Amino acid sequence: MTSINDVIQSPLFGRQKKKLKKNQINFLDDAIYKIIDDPELGEQKNW
Repeated sequence: MTSINDVIQSPLFGRQKKKLKKNQINFLDDAIYKIIDDPELGEQKNW
């Protein structure tokens, strides 16, 4: 399994995140940390 060393936040993501409420930011951060711990989490989208 690969290891994630750095997480980079795009400027657009940062601006959108600032508009969220505190509980939504906490939920988003938890989801991001879960993905960092297990990058293969969830289902892959087929385009």
